[in-house]
Formats: sequence, C-alpha cells, structure tokens
Amino acid sequence: MANEESSKSSRSISTAADTAPVPSIPDFKDNRNDYAVYFEPRDPNDPQNWSNAKRWYLTLASGLRVLNTMFASPSPPGIFPHLVQEFRMSEKGPYI
Repeated sequence: MANEESSKSSRSISTAADTAPVPSIPDFKDNRNDYAVYFEPRDPNDPQNWSNAKRWYLTLASGLRVLNTMFASPSPPGIFPHLVQEFRMSEKGPYI
C-alpha cells in the first residue's frame, strides 16, 4: 500500500519541464535567417562540396597572405626616417 501511495504522489507532481511548451522546428523555407547562407544540394559554390585540392589551395593561399602581412607590417616604420629625408617630408607625414 505504501508503494501505491508513493506512485500516486509521484504522478501528481508536475514540474516546470512538464508544463513548458515544446518548441517547434522552424520551417527554413519560410523562416530564413537574414544572415545565414543556404545552398541547394550539390551546389558547386557550397564549400562542403569543394574538392580537397581546392580546399588545400585556399588554406595555403590564406595562410601565406597572413604570413606576408605579419612580416610586411613592421617594415614601413623602419624606413620612415629615410622617406622623410629623401622626399623632404614633414616628420608626421609618413605616420599619417
């Protein structure tokens, strides 16, 4: 009898999870996110459909651009005094 009472009382207890509304799955054809990019199946512009060669090419090209930027960015401040002297610029000119 104790088991029957405990099972009845456990059935009558409701939690917030029981009463919370179940979220519906959005229909992406009607509710498109303005910032999301959608592709058709087998679209050649979809990065997931690119070949491994294209992916590696873009990865290496991007990496080389970053590497070039890292080494090229500190170069101009080192030649500013020479630019000022050669082109008779003001001291603030190269920094603008």
